[in-house]
Amino acid sequence: TELSEQLGQLDSDVRELNATTKEAVMELNDQQQRTERELQNTTTELKEELDKLDTAITELNATTRETLMEITDEQQRTQLELQNVTTELKGNIDMLATDVTKLNATIGEVVHVHVAILVALHQQRSSITLCFRLCMS
Repeated sequence: TELSEQLGQLDSDVRELNATTKEAVMELNDQQQRTERELQNTTTELKEELDKLDTAITELNATTRETLMEITDEQQRTQLELQNVTTELKGNIDMLATDVTKLNATIGEVVHVHVAILVALHQQRSSITLCFRLCMS
């Protein structure tokens, strides 16, 4: 009977252990399912965020390319405008140099004529003075 009691106690302990094990396994299964759902939800959220980031990066790249193209176009327009202004200024400088050369030549001619007039006036004065002296004597 003692052996029978021990067997009964062992049987009861095994049943209790089986029940506890089943309960623990069920809790672990529930916890694993919750963890898997949370992981799946988190993964879905992360994928959505990655998609948003990918879209934002794509839009930013497009905007950056567009802005760079606009900057390049503006730079080319500015460079062309600068070349045109530089060419125009060089032409104006050349015209001014030609005008200065002509003006110098004209001034030279005016001085030459002025000197000739002064010489002629001096000769006339000398002639008038001579006539006046002749007339007075």
